[in-house]
Amino acid sequence: MRPVDKLRFCPSLLELALGATIVVSLPGCGSGGGGSGGTGNPTTPTPTNHSPQITAISASPAFGIAGLTVFTINATATDPDGDPVTYSWTFGGRTFSGASASTTLSGEGTQTAALTVSDSKGATASDQRSVTVGNMTGTWVGTVADCGSFNLTLIQTGGTVTGTFVMPNKWCNVPAGSTGKTDPAEPGTIDANGNMQIRLKIGVFLDSYFRGVMDSTGRRVAGGMFNSGFTGQTTTLVKQ
Repeated sequence: MRPVDKLRFCPSLLELALGATIVVSLPGCGSGGGGSGGTGNPTTPTPTNHSPQITAISASPAFGIAGLTVFTINATATDPDGDPVTYSWTFGGRTFSGASASTTLSGEGTQTAALTVSDSKGATASDQRSVTVGNMTGTWVGTVADCGSFNLTLIQTGGTVTGTFVMPNKWCNVPAGSTGKTDPAEPGTIDANGNMQIRLKIGVFLDSYFRGVMDSTGRRVAGGMFNSGFTGQTTTLVKQ
């Protein structure tokens, strides 16, 4: 083998004289040695898709009555890339679309409105708000100032409240163990703001109205007794 008699570098070629010329393309050099560009096709980077941004969300009112109060959910959102966005809610076991919706709720306690906002490329953002729902259906302990307590089992159907009650101990002039019910001729009522009234009928002649307002926990009604000698007696109902 002859010794290397020539070694020459150029911007585009490396020639080794070893009895033959070997051409090696170097990155950034053209085959003509002019260095005018690479041999690969240029690629365009894929733009980053940014998630939508929820700028406001609300659920109101914060408290209401099952089946009566209309709760409204609202939201606004933007997309940093200018993509259109869609809104999807789950609230009270139902689904809603759009930036706002209104509905009544069943059940009781804390209920959450969960929102997902999506852009046209599949990116999402989520947030939620909660409300409290009150419901007269259930077992309550009523306490009347100067008289003691009694047990109520109530059923709320829409704005109507009916049920039964028991006096476990002597209750003012009512013997211990006395039982009664809400007056079937005059069912109790409750409205969307939690104002309620029931007529407790004990025996043939002894009855009394209880009027009160449910508080924002949905588990306490404060008010007083009226009629049959109980007028003005401070009364509370506490849910068990």
